Amino acid sequence: MNGKIGSLVAKYSRILLLVLICVVMSFLSKTFLLKGNIINVLRQSSLYLIMSLGMLFALLLGRGTDMSIGATLALTSCLAAEFMQRDPDNPWIILWGILIAIGMAAVIGAVNGLIVSYFKLPAILVTLGTREIIRGVAYYFMSEKVIVILPSFITQMGMGKLWGIPIPIFIALGITLLSAFILRFTVVGRSVYLVGANERSAAFSGIRTKLVIIFGFVVSAVFSSLAGLIYIGRLSAAEPSIGADFAFECVSAVAIGGASFSGGIGTVWGTIIGSIILCLVLNALNLLRVSAYWQGAVNGAVVILAVLIDYLAREKSRGR
Repeated sequence: MNGKIGSLVAKYSRILLLVLICVVMSFLSKTFLLKGNIINVLRQSSLYLIMSLGMLFALLLGRGTDMSIGATLALTSCLAAEFMQRDPDNPWIILWGILIAIGMAAVIGAVNGLIVSYFKLPAILVTLGTREIIRGVAYYFMSEKVIVILPSFITQMGMGKLWGIPIPIFIALGITLLSAFILRFTVVGRSVYLVGANERSAAFSGIRTKLVIIFGFVVSAVFSSLAGLIYIGRLSAAEPSIGADFAFECVSAVAIGGASFSGGIGTVWGTIIGSIILCLVLNALNLLRVSAYWQGAVNGAVVILAVLIDYLAREKSRGR
């Protein structure tokens, strides 16, 4: 009986945490459950969800987190903005700008994956190094300028609405469905789980593990570049300092969602819940006018609490 209860808690712990936050905040803030605030939370969580889904692909591989996604977001969005400002009304220029961002992100992801897979280095150390290189290139490329001439297509991606629903939510929904399809129904998606669970066994099974690792980091980088296009659309500006804290926040969302840092465990559904919980916490802190100095501390505490609840529930379900 205790094992069944522990198993249920382990399965629904994140949903219980989500409900608990909503119930508590409904008493603490009169504006928390208002339609405008809920839409604002969903808009914000859609951006984090896109990046967190990319982080999920990297984390499932069992090599560690991709800490370069914030810098990748900055560089690729700046490259796209620089190209598109030449003729903001030309749809072909816009298309090429988007493809340049995605292409550069794919190169960055491939480099990360190559170093991690061939040299068997921890991803967190490799991507911390590439993060600094990428951010430095972004600053050099922009030369302290800020691009504010953006196509209306990009600003609509960040601020537009369709049927009263923010467009970033639709984009996040599409990327979520694509991620779920890849991880569940494709050979490469299933291989990501197998490599993360046991790379040696996966190699003996005929899986080209190095290519799978490279694929995971490419997805992580490409998703961050797509999030970058949405972000500069929302800001109506592109500059090299954006996205500095996004990597930690996405790690937080994926951790809250129940993904294992050892690899092989994690779901798209859990990442959705984790992203929403993260944004609910940030929104609650703003509504309660908590000092920005404490917001990072509270965010970290929520991550530790979520991971601890999940760990205790799993141990309980195993009868330990």
